[in-house]
Amino acid sequence: ASCEWVRLDHVLEHLPFRKVQTALGEAFRVLAPGGTIRVGIPDLAGVCRAYAELTDLATKARAQRYLYGGQHHDGEYHLSGWDGETMADQLRWTGFENVTCAADEERGQDLCIVLTARKPGGTDGG
Repeated sequence: ASCEWVRLDHVLEHLPFRKVQTALGEAFRVLAPGGTIRVGIPDLAGVCRAYAELTDLATKARAQRYLYGGQHHDGEYHLSGWDGETMADQLRWTGFENVTCAADEERGQDLCIVLTARKPGGTDGG
């Protein structure tokens, strides 16, 4: 375990539900104690809310891409969906702590969220 950071930016939604916990477990394994994981995902709850409230067809099409993936090539499909609460639960179940969730400001995508969490241990006594 030697990594300080693991970043899974728009990766987990491309995995079936049954493989997401394996991926998070592998991230946990390679992180050094006190290391941080960053998970960027489409916000399933936000996408569904936005889609239900939209009337503009172009914006509805954009929401559909967040839900199902772009589908421009093989593998660009979303096989699982998460919101902040359900992904935070997965992270905690894996063993991560100090889970936070926020809008994805870095990507400027209003229908996406970023969760960060920490592997216990390290120099700060966590």
